[in-house]
Amino acid sequence: MSGTQRVIVTGEIGVGKTTFCSRIAALGRQGGLALAGLISPGVFEGGRKVGISVISLKNKETRLLAKPREVKTSGPSTKGWSFKEESVQWGNRVLAQTDPCDLLIVDELGPLEFERGEGWVEGLSLIDKGRFDVAFVVVRPYLVPQALERWPAAHTIKLNSESDIPHLAKETFQRYKGK
Repeated sequence: MSGTQRVIVTGEIGVGKTTFCSRIAALGRQGGLALAGLISPGVFEGGRKVGISVISLKNKETRLLAKPREVKTSGPSTKGWSFKEESVQWGNRVLAQTDPCDLLIVDELGPLEFERGEGWVEGLSLIDKGRFDVAFVVVRPYLVPQALERWPAAHTIKLNSESDIPHLAKETFQRYKGK
């Protein structure tokens, strides 16, 4: 990869944004790219989402990031989730210590970052700096205008259906890997 590209990945809750990013990361690994960033898959028990974990793409270290809001943790919270302060801090350290890379993924930058200046603020800074060839950043649909204001040259991919992800991830990776 060459050049600096920013790609905003968006879509409604449950459409597969994290699955899409995981597939992009797997394609990057298969292609021998230097990967960095964070992916935040849901934690499910009996088909019910009971938490959110966070995984460093560089070394696959994993932490529990959040629990449903009715289970209070030590950090910031959103309408649906309470975040573990130590996991948010860890994620910020991972992002702050990111070396220039081929492929950066930040899943996700949301209301904490864009509206309150909390959460993974290092993710905003890292994407601003552009020390990557291509970055995929997950952003909720209602925050896309703020993201585009911050990164006006960014491209946007709106996911509509999880069934589209295998083909779309491969096609998207092919489009950006040569840039």
